[in-house]
Amino acid sequence: MDDGEYYNLMLKKQAKAIIKQVLENAKKHVEQLLIKEGKGEYQIPNIEWVTSKDFTVTIGAKQIEKYVSTFPVEVYFFFESNRLLHRPGQSRFKEKWLKDIIESKILLMEEVNF
Repeated sequence: MDDGEYYNLMLKKQAKAIIKQVLENAKKHVEQLLIKEGKGEYQIPNIEWVTSKDFTVTIGAKQIEKYVSTFPVEVYFFFESNRLLHRPGQSRFKEKWLKDIIESKILLMEEVNF
């Protein structure tokens, strides 16, 4: 086994360990949130993750979406200096907002000397 193959093997092992720890931590966090909310015992389903040899982006995305759908998460966002609350699927994103923010940052960077 050459150095490149060994490096890839070690990288895959490290990535697998990190992913396993992240998933365990996420599950514990969700369980604690549910207990705090008084929803009682809730079993988070165990998803049979696809093996690396059968992995495709489509399958991976579906499995992640299925897993994340078990989390009690509320998503919203604000744009800089705007007090309007945006929620995915409820407010339409306008590229002009992002363009305005970027342009104002560029103008500010041109005026401020670091």
